[in-house]
Amino acid sequence: MAGAGVLRIANKKSIIKLIRENPNISRKELAKILNVSKNTVSLAVEELLTEKIVEEKSVSVLEKGRGRPKVALDIQADNLKILSVNLKKDEVHICIYNYRTDLIFEQVFAYEGELKEVTNILVELERSFGKFIGITVIVPGIVDSLKGMVIYSEKLKWKNIDVVLKLKKYLESPIYIQNNVKCMAIYQAWKNNDTETIYYLKIDQGIGSALIVNGEIWAGAFNVAGEISHIKLENGQTLEERCNTKNLENKTVEQRKQLIKNIASNIAQVLKHTIVLINPNRLIIESQFCEDNLFQTEIWDTLNEQLLDEILKHLFIDFNTRITSPLIGGAILTIYEYEKVEGVTT
Repeated sequence: MAGAGVLRIANKKSIIKLIRENPNISRKELAKILNVSKNTVSLAVEELLTEKIVEEKSVSVLEKGRGRPKVALDIQADNLKILSVNLKKDEVHICIYNYRTDLIFEQVFAYEGELKEVTNILVELERSFGKFIGITVIVPGIVDSLKGMVIYSEKLKWKNIDVVLKLKKYLESPIYIQNNVKCMAIYQAWKNNDTETIYYLKIDQGIGSALIVNGEIWAGAFNVAGEISHIKLENGQTLEERCNTKNLENKTVEQRKQLIKNIASNIAQVLKHTIVLINPNRLIIESQFCEDNLFQTEIWDTLNEQLLDEILKHLFIDFNTRITSPLIGGAILTIYEYEKVEGVTT
């Protein structure tokens, strides 16, 4: 059983989440959804008001033929700041968001790939903006988010680096770490429906993919669940080597057409196994290739030829021509972590 303090924190976290999802909700409505007394809700709300996390406002509603104001609750979004940090080979791209994911501040810093440089940047940002509700560090490569480690990043030349532990020595804000493509997928789950099973695939100069189940990353035993980029094709090439956008360079119109058709076919051949094994509600493909109707048609035709109608009839495929920024996904990850209820058992 959880103690009173843990339950109080759990109630506050649940209330914050509900207010974010339902702006202008009332105490009475919160109590009904949470199945707790109005007094329990009021005590938690009073603390949140004092902490300037939520605010009250009057909203006019029509009841029994006349307008009656109700006291509604909303998040004080600007008081809950989030820092997303996207690490690339030679630059650090940072964005600061409020709790409604509105962008407050953005800047790009050059660096030479050293964690110490990143640490100095974050220390200065925390000094300028105050403590964040969370800092999400976004990395290209294999990440163990539970242990806070970069297992391997070819682009950064990092291996087995305990990023979170090292940063915690200098920062007051909670710190999280996640792979860049997984952050893109988190945003897509947020934008669509976080109760869906979503398989996300990004194709540009490389291939990245991620699986989202009930709004959360499904990482697997070794943090590579759903990764298809290094699957070898019949000639020994990997999917990533054969199907990246660099292959379109310096091609004639006819060569480009045939190449796109082949790439789509290769992608679909791998996706058919993924679809059967994972059985997602939604498949999201983001790539320059999606601008071409031939690519989309070849994907669908191949899947229709090789999969049962029963498997495909409930599958939505989104073809997006623009690739999502991982920074917004990092902010959403922070929100999920902030709202997480832990330590409560029945």
